Amino acid sequence: MNLSAPTQLIFIISLVIAIIGVLAALGVLAFIPLNAAWIVVIAYIVLAAGCLMRGAKTRPHNQQTPPTRSARQNPGRF
Repeated sequence: MNLSAPTQLIFIISLVIAIIGVLAALGVLAFIPLNAAWIVVIAYIVLAAGCLMRGAKTRPHNQQTPPTRSARQNPGRF
């Protein structure tokens, strides 16, 4: 199993969920029906899933990028 760094979006999502869990533990967000410890566990699961899922990128690994033009193919430009 290969681990990779989570994307910035996954990290921010898990950070927001963790902050909500901490605020719920402090009593600031009393209207949330879930225990604060479970909210923090959900944030950790989201972060761990972001590290474990390597293929959750915007472009699949098997799709090739289009070739770029080099200076030899286009000699008239600098």
